[in-house]
Amino acid sequence: KGPAAAAAASAAGPAGPFVPASQDEKNLTDAEREQVKELTRSMHSNKGLCYLKLELWDKGAEACSRALELDADEGKLKQRRGVCLLRLGQLDKARADLERALELNPGDASILKDLAELARLDRQQDKKAQRTFQKMFG
Repeated sequence: KGPAAAAAASAAGPAGPFVPASQDEKNLTDAEREQVKELTRSMHSNKGLCYLKLELWDKGAEACSRALELDADEGKLKQRRGVCLLRLGQLDKARADLERALELNPGDASILKDLAELARLDRQQDKKAQRTFQKMFG
């Protein structure tokens, strides 16, 4: 417990008497601030994973984005957000996240699987666009 836990709790939302984080954080050491940052990142990361498992893609992408604000190059977070974006049909953004995740975790089988799914959806989208243009100009 201690000041770091209290600051993390206020960052996560009121779980009792509300203490604004800015007031609570005034008394923290640099090490405690870093601990609060890591706990907050972890909380958003875990929320992202939960939303992913619940197939709440928009909330999952948002939670992962909040965690990535605190650790911009975390491979698993990039992958989770990429999967959420993939399911939301935001293929270009999903590709950027998944490719970066693979750079950070070379050879990761689950990321390769997600990229294969992205490629399949790209092909599907291309075929659909081709049929649409054939109808328009064919």
